[in-house]
Amino acid sequence: MTTQKGRNEIIVGNKPLSNYQGFIYGLLKNVDPESIVIKGYGHNISKAMILMDWIRKKFPYALKGLKETRSLRGYIGIEIRMTRSKH
Repeated sequence: MTTQKGRNEIIVGNKPLSNYQGFIYGLLKNVDPESIVIKGYGHNISKAMILMDWIRKKFPYALKGLKETRSLRGYIGIEIRMTRSKH
């Protein structure tokens, strides 16, 4: 889990999903970003998708785009971009 300059990026790994959910609660309470990027590689792609669905249902964020990516080691991954909804 990392937050960079102007870019809120969550890299989903082997930790339990509740750890990432807690990070999102803190991120949205303290920073309230315009967009969120979720990345997952290998067998963590499904966990990244579950996290995206949870954010979409719980907070006013909508899916902006999905992109297939590759890590430096060649693992196939997914990059999910979400933006704040206007409602």
